[in-house]
Amino acid sequence: MPGISGGNRQFFTMKVLDVWYAKLDIDTLLKNAPDAEAKRNRERIADEARAHVTDYVFPGLPRSLKEGGYCRPAPPRVPPAS
Repeated sequence: MPGISGGNRQFFTMKVLDVWYAKLDIDTLLKNAPDAEAKRNRERIADEARAHVTDYVFPGLPRSLKEGGYCRPAPPRVPPAS
């Protein structure tokens, strides 16, 4: 089939729910890149995503400083004792 890359042909023989739950990861995307430029773009996008995902998923983690230490954005809130 024209326009369908080799890695995507497997979906034609799969059941609908198997396609729905298929895992697409960066390794698969890089392996199936049509050319070197597409692979470079995908690597760049993955690097940018990795740089931001920690802030989104774990906002309370300490941040590494260039000087070698760590700092927290704010101390944890402790509710007053009743």
